Amino acid sequence: MKIINHPAFLIAMMIASITGNLAAHGENKPGPNGGQIRMPGAFHTELISLGDKKFKLLLLDLNFENPITKNSSVNVAIQSNGRRENLKCETHPDHFYCFGNEKPIEKDAKLIVSSSRENAKGIEVIYPLPFRFIEKQNHKH
Repeated sequence: MKIINHPAFLIAMMIASITGNLAAHGENKPGPNGGQIRMPGAFHTELISLGDKKFKLLLLDLNFENPITKNSSVNVAIQSNGRRENLKCETHPDHFYCFGNEKPIEKDAKLIVSSSRENAKGIEVIYPLPFRFIEKQNHKH
């Protein structure tokens, strides 16, 4: 059996592996509340856009359920063109409400989220702005 060791082939295999892992963790479709999902660790984050620089962030368990804020925290920032704006986040019983200044979001910005759920710290996750899903959406609101 011949082993392919061409850089382009290896890169393609890595991308296929990453894409498969994202789909396995639900990042290719809306979360249970219609938001975008990321998996920073032993939990999921679901981000719902409420308009320019206004977001609802839920910290869900591995089954995409039980949003909580107790013993949890979030740090959210918008990064664009080398600038970073830290958003203010208010704690509610089942979610965090995060918001920024009134300036509109610039093109090709990204939302950076650092979080911990029930004292379990996750890795930093990135949400491209505006939101885009990997597969076509056919759900009703």
